[in-house]
Amino acid sequence: MKTLSLFLLIFLAFNFMLWGQTATPPANVEDADAGTSDNPYEIATLNNLYWIAAGDTLWSSHFIQTADIDASDTSSWDDDKGWFKIGNSTTKFTGVYDGQGYSISNLFIDRSSASNIGLFGYTQGAELKGIILINVDFVGDNAVGGLVGQNFETDITMCMTTGFIVAYTNGGGLVGYNTDSEINNSFSRCNVSASFFGAGGLIGQSTGEFALIDKCYSTGTVGGGVLLGGLIGASSGGSETENSFWDRETSGQTTSSGGTGKNTSVMKDIDTYTDTSTTGLDEIWDFVDIWAMYSHVNDGYPIFRFGVRPLPALVIYPPHESIDIPVSNLTFEWEYNTDGPAPDGYFFAYWKTGDSQPAMTDLDDDTEYPLAVTLDLDTEYSWQVIPYVTKGSDKVEALYCPTWTFTTQTEEDPPLPVELSAFTAQVTADMAVNLQWRAETETNMLGYNVYRSLVNSLADAFKINTSLIDAHNSSTTINYSYIDNAAMSGQIYYYWLQPIDMDLTYGFHGPLSVTVEYDDGSGTSPNVVRTELLGAYPNPFNPATAIQFGLAEGAEVTITIYNSRGQRMQTLVDNQYYPRGFYSEVWNSKDIQGRQASSGIYFYKMVTSQGYEAIKKMVLMK
Repeated sequence: MKTLSLFLLIFLAFNFMLWGQTATPPANVEDADAGTSDNPYEIATLNNLYWIAAGDTLWSSHFIQTADIDASDTSSWDDDKGWFKIGNSTTKFTGVYDGQGYSISNLFIDRSSASNIGLFGYTQGAELKGIILINVDFVGDNAVGGLVGQNFETDITMCMTTGFIVAYTNGGGLVGYNTDSEINNSFSRCNVSASFFGAGGLIGQSTGEFALIDKCYSTGTVGGGVLLGGLIGASSGGSETENSFWDRETSGQTTSSGGTGKNTSVMKDIDTYTDTSTTGLDEIWDFVDIWAMYSHVNDGYPIFRFGVRPLPALVIYPPHESIDIPVSNLTFEWEYNTDGPAPDGYFFAYWKTGDSQPAMTDLDDDTEYPLAVTLDLDTEYSWQVIPYVTKGSDKVEALYCPTWTFTTQTEEDPPLPVELSAFTAQVTADMAVNLQWRAETETNMLGYNVYRSLVNSLADAFKINTSLIDAHNSSTTINYSYIDNAAMSGQIYYYWLQPIDMDLTYGFHGPLSVTVEYDDGSGTSPNVVRTELLGAYPNPFNPATAIQFGLAEGAEVTITIYNSRGQRMQTLVDNQYYPRGFYSEVWNSKDIQGRQASSGIYFYKMVTSQGYEAIKKMVLMK
């Protein structure tokens, strides 16, 4: 008997290690009111998530997710069949799950003969919100969805999926089969196929007079047998779709049983979602509290503006796809997106394009990373920054963070014709920048030039001295200075010194970084060296404000004003050409009809023919 018992324990232990899943109750499970709307079960780990799936008596409870969850281990569960799903045709999930914008990544299911496949298998009268599913890999028979397989009388809001869905019938990026349920402000970028029938980028099949899909979109490829749709494969029984779109180019589908198909460029245009003259749009999307849109994030498609996590960082230097970047003394620089929470830190990595991405370095709250090594000449490099905020012991990362690239210079810089022992700068009392340098030796020197830029890029810098600063050609130490009187308040400037010898050989010292502070918000405008929407001044304002922008090269410019609901108020500049320079356009707080705008938050968007776009916020305060 003891031998048999020992064998049984070994057998169970072996299976535990083989399948690898453990049902771990959440930390607040012992609370008297745990699982109620006042005190939802707190799901922080994959084992907590499996605890829900393993106990069907829990499926009427309330849950909140409190951390990102990596579900990669599910690929080896249950003889490699994967995740077990929450809710089935016998006991449906009827509770509430609020993901709070935290992610579940790499969830795996391979159950080709099973139906109702998803994170949730079968729901009825449930509520699902704020759930982020990244890189799902699901295979099933009927009703296969990234979030829910079979969805009945269930409200879904602000949920998203990416990955792959494979079904025999009724496969959808978000929901496989949808009955009498409302799905709003959600999207899927899953690739979907249903070999027999019913494949849709968002929903495989939707039915019922109470079924409503509103303000949703999909972009994934859709393929298989019959009843294929870019957004919805098939619909019946009065199911309605409003203000929703799919990408006709990326999906490969020109038709859908609901929604409006758009080309990729239109899907990435904010006017598609905020201008009711758009075909298929009767009510605008909320780009204040729910949605955000950036050309370099999520491939330019709309994303969620979750308050729980920061938005992706904005690149400063080296700019994306820039060339001729110096191989030595390189400092990577970025800034956080002020539309989201301020990050507590950043993960950073760089690598040669084509090589595997290395482990990321935790930089705390630094927004720059100086390299201590010399890069290879004429080589493309990639780099990535992932902002995060700290929640307890967890670091919650920004989603959709892009990878930027740059190419290094093709040959080494020439040797400098002079030996400098100092190159410094300071801001004077009248807000000028005093540049000083000391030459230890000068022989056959012609003189010096000073270059300035708003970014740490010599390629973007321009010469600011009107005539050459003559050299002394002395065998003793010589001190030089140059006053830059054209600095603008609130800016960071980068300076380079260019020594030139009698043979016209030259090189560069620098950069030197200087921040110009000023109290009253005024200052002298610099020569602009990069395309940028600089801001509105004053802000807050009443009744008018000047919207300032710069152009690195001539371009057609459009500047549009939106109210807090995303409705277009005024087109301040309509595809007007401006040469390279610094400009300011005044908005008098009136709409297209000449009516005075009321107090509140407004947004101004700048788009150029060179592909630049940016949105900023201003406040009209009466």
